[in-house]
Amino acid sequence: MALALRASPGCRRRRGARQRRRPAPAAAVDPRFEHGRLAVVDAREGNVFAYCVGGLVLDVPARSIPALVDWTLTEAKLGQARLSGPGKDADPLLVLTAAACERYGLPAYLTQEERLAGRLPEGHKVIKQLVRANWKLTRRGFGPWARIYRPAEGGQRNCVQLCIPGWDALDARHWDGAALLPPAELARLLGAYAMRVMTPRGSTAVTGLELMTALHPPTRASSPDAGGVRRSEHNPGSLGKDPVDCAACEAPDGHPLLAGLPRFHQRTPAEMLVEEAYDWARPLTDDECLKPYLVGIDVNMAFAAGANGCVVGLGAPTYVKRPVFDPKLPGSWLVDLSHVELDERLPSPFTPKGTRPTGPAWYATPTVAYAVELGHAVAPIEA
Repeated sequence: MALALRASPGCRRRRGARQRRRPAPAAAVDPRFEHGRLAVVDAREGNVFAYCVGGLVLDVPARSIPALVDWTLTEAKLGQARLSGPGKDADPLLVLTAAACERYGLPAYLTQEERLAGRLPEGHKVIKQLVRANWKLTRRGFGPWARIYRPAEGGQRNCVQLCIPGWDALDARHWDGAALLPPAELARLLGAYAMRVMTPRGSTAVTGLELMTALHPPTRASSPDAGGVRRSEHNPGSLGKDPVDCAACEAPDGHPLLAGLPRFHQRTPAEMLVEEAYDWARPLTDDECLKPYLVGIDVNMAFAAGANGCVVGLGAPTYVKRPVFDPKLPGSWLVDLSHVELDERLPSPFTPKGTRPTGPAWYATPTVAYAVELGHAVAPIEA
């Protein structure tokens, strides 16, 4: 998608953030966030510009990071309205180019030591500037995705998120080549993502979790008591504040649940859940080579469709021996599917490499349900 997006012709420059752009229906634009959800900040010839979604370019008068945060909250009119009644408005996002970093006293790129730490050292001059201006950083510090804030006042958040592509904030594994785009195109790309998903908050996975929380916040206002007072209470079905451990078979290597395993132990499919997208190919047969046409099937949206119909467990796992398989119950199942016979020209749907299973292995509910759908008997050993 990044390669298909282009900067809008005739990008307009406005002084500050006080002027209005093209008329829009009143219901379509929240006046607090008139200039969009985010901006890409760039410096050129001693001037600083904020490239907003829709081609709008603002002159940025701020001469330091604390001043930039102040300007963003008071003049820039950036942000996103809450997605749910009990939720919170999304904080404005500023993406700092390498030139903008140098303009504000930040390194364009992190050193090896800083990359390993994931943040600037506490004694950096920009962090000292923020402390003097009474701004705070979250516990992860000033890193690729930095959150700068002051305590909320009267329910009003005072928080700005920074994204620094030069510090690998837009990792190519998640954002493809977005970090290499010029400011206007980068603003258009991230703006399109923000409109279709939400304002980015990190990797696409992190943003997905943020979206789930924004749509279904963990708390909500209770019904009024006898005195008419409402209190905060747990919102049923939301991602809870208290995390629960996964099942041992679902834990990645290095998880505390696996502390009892011998050092350098390599877990087998019978010890760990390995559910990944296919990485499978085979040579064409002679008969296939003689065919006049090749049909390609785009399976990208299969992930979205699968996720849309997937039931996710919200509580702690319950361990069971010799259970009866229930396709409506989310979980992991130790099942032997090596007896399933399939067309040799197709990959096995029960291993990431497409090879036939060799014995019992852990599978998620949808995979076992597919084996049942194919007409095969399943007898889980554990779940």
